Amino acid sequence: MLPIKKDKPIPSLLIERDEAIDAFRIFIFENTYEEIKSNARVGIEDQQEFYDKFSKLQNNFKQKYRRTHYEVMNYLHFLSEVSGASSISVKHVSPDEINKIDEILKEYTDLILRSETEPVRLGSLGYGFKGFIYSVTGKYTDDQIRLLILEDFDKENKGLDKAIEFIEKLKEKFYGSSSEDISYNRPRIPESVRIEVWRRDGGKCARCGSREKLEYDHIVPISKGGSNTARNIELLCERHNRSKSNNVV
Repeated sequence: MLPIKKDKPIPSLLIERDEAIDAFRIFIFENTYEEIKSNARVGIEDQQEFYDKFSKLQNNFKQKYRRTHYEVMNYLHFLSEVSGASSISVKHVSPDEINKIDEILKEYTDLILRSETEPVRLGSLGYGFKGFIYSVTGKYTDDQIRLLILEDFDKENKGLDKAIEFIEKLKEKFYGSSSEDISYNRPRIPESVRIEVWRRDGGKCARCGSREKLEYDHIVPISKGGSNTARNIELLCERHNRSKSNNVV
């Protein structure tokens, strides 16, 4: 058994710089409010006025970005851990340090983009690869750990490939062809192509990275001259596949 453990998925929340900075500002405002609350010399009226302003800021943030500033702050904390940016503390940031968020975002983006193609060290969290964080037990070099993660990923995908192949055989056994072929009356996607697409897309939706309710989708529909090759097929989650179907004329 490999000394590798797939711990958890990498957070998929994507944030813009303005959104992150707005969250920082609200967080600073909140910290100031906590200081005021703990100061006995401040009257109840002043505390209430400050609380009302803070609540308004939070509500405006949620209306603008459709998420709370707490979500973004937790995400930024994850970024600081990933990038190892110990000089930037999410919990103790001052207004003068707000623009340093660019450093965190750039470092994070570079690491996560690399982790889609190779195992990458994500600070103290472990190693990231194909959308997941991995931990390794034992004393190994970075190169050895990367090889162990690649081997673990390959074994897992081989198991998925066998499961897909088995399901296709069941479809052929009970329906004569896959349910997809029955519904759309089109040539069945060869099993070798399905496996190639699954490995290429990393077993997740090509649009959003979801690993739930995945479907094989033709980029150019068969009815419009598309082929059953890996270049013309991608993995999509049910939501994105349906939204695409609704837009096809």
